[in-house]
Amino acid sequence: MSRVYKPSNYVVEKSRIPSFDKYKEMHKKSLDNPEAFWSEIADEFYWQTPPQPGNFMSYNFDLSKGNIFIKWMEGAVTNVCFNLLDRNVRNGYGDKIAYYWEGNCPDDYSRVTYRKLMDQVCQFANALRDCGVGKGDRVSIYMPMILETVVCMLACARIGAIHSVVFAGFSSDSLAERMSDCKAKVLVTSDGAWRGEKLLVLKNICDEAMEKAKIKHKHEVPLCIVVSHLGRVTPCGPLPDDITTLVGIYIY
Repeated sequence: MSRVYKPSNYVVEKSRIPSFDKYKEMHKKSLDNPEAFWSEIADEFYWQTPPQPGNFMSYNFDLSKGNIFIKWMEGAVTNVCFNLLDRNVRNGYGDKIAYYWEGNCPDDYSRVTYRKLMDQVCQFANALRDCGVGKGDRVSIYMPMILETVVCMLACARIGAIHSVVFAGFSSDSLAERMSDCKAKVLVTSDGAWRGEKLLVLKNICDEAMEKAKIKHKHEVPLCIVVSHLGRVTPCGPLPDDITTLVGIYIY
């Protein structure tokens, strides 16, 4: 810890917070006048209904004064997906790289621009709508770290659905419990993924989880959407002979 590596002047000039003194100044403002501080941040976003002055934040941490609560920007309306994608495309960043993907093997990687990512998100959002998913519906995501995971989350945000991410290393029992607890309407997964030299056959785990959710937890997930991933990446070992049985409903 005795070594200190200072950033170059170029990095400092491009930084949002160029010095520790600036950080302390912003932190103090966030404590002394949180409404003014966060209003400046909120002004950077697109709002269908902007936050109203005087109604930006309210809270109570004192039980003697009633229920504990925190409320932010009550009545304001925006869309996270629109702010991440549409706004950047409209501002001229459509051909800029929005997302870098590095896979399990060094040969597996991809790049996607804001415009391309927006197109993919819109396509999947429409697919979810065609499957009957709407505002307030829950979508379980049991996926490896691939581009479609981001696409799925943003598509849910775009149409007002609620996504629940389940770590793709969890067992079928854990996945079944989480789908049942959130009353998932759709499960999104991939046929499989490599983690190091280990092959994870995710679709098989999902099949087991959906069956357990139905039998043990009395919750039926009517649809499983599967990303065909294994065929486009470098294999790190032999594939099982029955890998073709993984083919299910490939909407994406």
